[in-house]
Amino acid sequence: MKIAAICCVLALAGCATSRVVTQTVDVPVPVIQKCPTPVIPARPHLPIAGLTSRSAPADVERAYVESVSLLEGYAAQLEALLGQ
Repeated sequence: MKIAAICCVLALAGCATSRVVTQTVDVPVPVIQKCPTPVIPARPHLPIAGLTSRSAPADVERAYVESVSLLEGYAAQLEALLGQ
């Protein structure tokens, strides 16, 4: 019985000596901000839009080459806008 009482006293004494440490931590709160509206370049007018079913094959080929060139430039502008 004496041993049990001594164990209880030692256990309680161990809990009484432990110290609770409280720390305050500053947590930054995010602030909502509007994103700036990007300037999106206008779509280019493609030469293939002006082709008809009676257009000469050379005109069709020229229009397609010019359209591809314009679309590549437009795609480069859009990719540069995404890269900002």
